[in-house]
Amino acid sequence: MDVHATLKDATRERHERLDGSLRIGAADAGYADYVAYIAALGGWLRPVEDALWARDWPASLQPQARRDKSARIDRDLAAARALGEHVPVAAACDRLPSVGRSRAYDAGVMYVIEGSQLGGRMMAKQLRQAWPDREFHYMEGYGAELGALWKDFTAFLPEALRSQADLDEAVAGARDAFDSLADWLRRQGQAGRD
Repeated sequence: MDVHATLKDATRERHERLDGSLRIGAADAGYADYVAYIAALGGWLRPVEDALWARDWPASLQPQARRDKSARIDRDLAAARALGEHVPVAAACDRLPSVGRSRAYDAGVMYVIEGSQLGGRMMAKQLRQAWPDREFHYMEGYGAELGALWKDFTAFLPEALRSQADLDEAVAGARDAFDSLADWLRRQGQAGRD
């Protein structure tokens, strides 16, 4: 059973739909759009991370290295404020995936969050080209450790998802994470472009 391929295939449409609808991905997006996007993203990510990392995960997953994504958003927002940029205040998302439902479900939610680090790396390159004097801590994610952390995560998945029922639960978690995030970003004006 190829767990990673199953999760990827089961979420492909949601992933593509979300990526294609993001305001930050528009040709005319500016630095203010990046700031608004990560402020909105933080409203979803903070409560999801808090719930996700409250669970006891194996040391091999390196939870300490993975649980600080919201802090990177905070660093970017602080840097934007220091430049005099308007930083919108995002409320906490009120329609989250059901983190805590099961370890397998939570692994599916984590798949979406960890996978976003790969896309963030590509976006960071584009952002640095457009604004070389700005900071993009969130999009730069794990930096040089990205490859190793992603490899460790994909090795963790088959250990955590041993049965078809586990895999089905992880797919539900990943789909719910995409749906919840897309809905939140749409309501915050950061997704939904045609």
